[in-house]
Amino acid sequence: GTLISEAEQTVAVAEDETLQALQLQLPTDQEVYYIRLYLKDGERMLSENFYVEGRQADELQALAQLPQAEVESTQSAFTLEGDEWKGTVTLTNRSETPALLLRLNLKGYDGEQILPVIYSDNYFALMPGESKTVTISYRNEDSRGALPVVEVTGFNKR
Repeated sequence: GTLISEAEQTVAVAEDETLQALQLQLPTDQEVYYIRLYLKDGERMLSENFYVEGRQADELQALAQLPQAEVESTQSAFTLEGDEWKGTVTLTNRSETPALLLRLNLKGYDGEQILPVIYSDNYFALMPGESKTVTISYRNEDSRGALPVVEVTGFNKR
């Protein structure tokens, strides 16, 4: 969960073109390491990708030793806008270890899953100290009249 290196490169890429923008400096003393790639157009985020890599190809056994991450969640009140409920959940990694594969699952107080639901992000990672706010929306008719509860799970979430 410690930043080892950071690099930025401005590139001009045509549609459907592939190019190598950076040469990564990979750590040699870590069994597993993480790579986060952002694609921006100026300040506007276009894409964010997160990768877990092993020093040896396909060797990720060190993830089994990853400590539990303490992830705090704060849910806003959901509000009805027309025929759609909208709300947010903010997750914060309070631990010193990365929190991997965080997943939100919207349920009613009755314990049943509310479907379909639109999340602005799901199945993501948070490095130590990072926070992310996810917007959630679903149609009123899909709620079954149940008040929403957001369940948060993850690969190593406590």
